[in-house]
Amino acid sequence: MLKPRREHPLTIAADRGRMGLSADCARARHARGLEPLAPTRTAPGAGPRGDGAPLLDRRSAQLPPLDRASAFLALVRAGNREWRGAHLQELPLPGLVLTNTPLAEADLRGSDLRRADLRGAQLTAALLGRADLTDARLDAADGSGANLLQARLPNADLSRANLRGATLEQIVAPRARLVTADLADAVLLMADLTGANLSGADLSGANLEAAILRDATLDLTRLSDANLKDADFTNANWWRARGLSRANLDHLRQRFAPTADAPAALRADFDQWRKELAVPE
Repeated sequence: MLKPRREHPLTIAADRGRMGLSADCARARHARGLEPLAPTRTAPGAGPRGDGAPLLDRRSAQLPPLDRASAFLALVRAGNREWRGAHLQELPLPGLVLTNTPLAEADLRGSDLRRADLRGAQLTAALLGRADLTDARLDAADGSGANLLQARLPNADLSRANLRGATLEQIVAPRARLVTADLADAVLLMADLTGANLSGADLSGANLEAAILRDATLDLTRLSDANLKDADFTNANWWRARGLSRANLDHLRQRFAPTADAPAALRADFDQWRKELAVPE
């Protein structure tokens, strides 16, 4: 008796995407015990099995990263748009384009997402720890509750992104754009935000303990109830932020007045602020 042939579901799904195997044929082969039933394509925007179940399960992690990446990209090219809960960790995916794509609870830990275009992506509770998002675009993405522990985000654009309650501990995000981003209650412990633009961002209740905000732009940034213990605001315009307590203002004025080598415009703005509020030197 022939032993039924069983292949990995990710490989099968990728092969079907290339060969155009029909859903009926796939079900027939499954019924004969030739292979497990793999997810089939549905209408654009629908889940791969019509119920939002992930295309990639835990077994896919057994494949080499390059094979997994090739199979994943084949499925993307075939039109699959539903990746909620997918296991995509440690994959080389530079330049990936998944705009406005459901990626809630997807596991992208350690993946190479440099220059990725994830604008408007739904990344709620996604795992992005140690992912490389250098130069990535995440404008208006929903990453509420996501975990980006030790992720790399140099020059990344997260303008208008929803990162409420997200874990951004120890991220490396120099020169990142977080204009009007929602970072309320986010954890930014020891985050490197050197030169980042946080204009209009909401950091209410965020944990910024030991964070580095050197040269950051903080125009109209909301810092109500934020934990600023040991944070470095060297040459950041913290006085243009909103929601700082009198105690915080006094501490920042004493510790983080613009340095002698700060840009002349920054020093002039600080002096103007002191005059407006009659703040002593």
